[in-house]
Amino acid sequence: MNDSTDCIIGPHDDNSVPVTSIAAFEEQLFTYYADLGIGDVSYGSDITLLVEFLKDDHPLFSQEVPIHIEPPSDNIPVAPNNYGYWAYDDTDAGFEQTPTFDWVELDPAHGGSNGTHYQMDDDDHEDIELPYTFKYHGIDYNQITVSSNGWTSFVPCYIDYFWNMSIPMYMGPKAMLAPFSDDLETIDTNNDGNIDVWIHVYTWHDEANGRFIIEWSRALNGYDEVTEETFEIILYDQNAMPTESGNGVIDFQYLEVEDVDVTKNYSTVGIESPTKNYGLQYVFNNVYAPGAAPLADERVIRFTTEAPDNYVAPLAVDDELNPHEFSLSPAYPNPFNPVTHLDLKIPTAERVKVTVVDILGREVAILQNGMMAPGHYKISWNGTNRFGKTVASGTYFSVMKYGEKTKVQKLLLLK
Repeated sequence: MNDSTDCIIGPHDDNSVPVTSIAAFEEQLFTYYADLGIGDVSYGSDITLLVEFLKDDHPLFSQEVPIHIEPPSDNIPVAPNNYGYWAYDDTDAGFEQTPTFDWVELDPAHGGSNGTHYQMDDDDHEDIELPYTFKYHGIDYNQITVSSNGWTSFVPCYIDYFWNMSIPMYMGPKAMLAPFSDDLETIDTNNDGNIDVWIHVYTWHDEANGRFIIEWSRALNGYDEVTEETFEIILYDQNAMPTESGNGVIDFQYLEVEDVDVTKNYSTVGIESPTKNYGLQYVFNNVYAPGAAPLADERVIRFTTEAPDNYVAPLAVDDELNPHEFSLSPAYPNPFNPVTHLDLKIPTAERVKVTVVDILGREVAILQNGMMAPGHYKISWNGTNRFGKTVASGTYFSVMKYGEKTKVQKLLLLK
């Protein structure tokens, strides 16, 4: 903790949480309770408490206890990824970075009068030059690949991914922005080989306001080929919206959106690093990050490295991007409801399988199964089984296999 953090430990009451239990003497076990008040620290902060027991000024026991400040409600931003990007939506009241929905229509069929039109086929993409240099994860980019399936990448990508996955997505595009990654479709009404309904994408450099806009206009969702999705990305020039880090601010805006694709993981919304080792997942498979407001018409989400006031970053982040050894942090929160998270570090590319089993050892859910690149990852479990159904409260175990190594953690789901 730093000098600006207030820490108050008071007497135990009925709502306090057990801090630790230790064997002070060989046959004597006691439990100590404390109420811990931490003032002026933003949620999403990671702080460390040093717990020490002394006898006659001689240390008997000491241990560092990491604490992650969990969100109290949904009206707060999504906590940062490894690099430091936050996600603020229009429901996050009281934050300077909270965006306001302000739709910019580019499609002339719906009142737009600006922009370049790209008529896209099914599973198609366009490589587009940016009107100014845009910094993302500390790297300057001058072009962007735009996919018909609701995502872009600053690194050229020629595979037109139509099946969305969770973030980070090791097999997916690098430096990805995913406002609505899903299978969007064209339509051949007469089955004669001629496309009648295309996917329409528009771009426009709004010089007056220092922004570049990419709109997917009335694209049909491949789930039913009827539901229309209209959304856009806005990339802000540093001159128009400066940040301390120099990384550009990114807005996702939704004029009309329905996340209906129950057969293909619904949609994926979020951003991913150029290395694909980590990202900031807002929603995947209809499971939202803590603090994320559900997708809805006239929603806006802002991704920025500008943190809330009084945010406390981790005191030490060793080998964050290229760890030297395999590690799995304790699940947090635990006990939990509805979501718990596991942070893991992978030193070398290896096949990793993470499952959840019940107390009888029966497999409940598969959270990860495949090759993973070196890096730092966050894996979450939302208390559902492999079929998307909510499981009963009780004790479960996460089982992680990395090569020949296995780590097991106890999880307690409360309802």
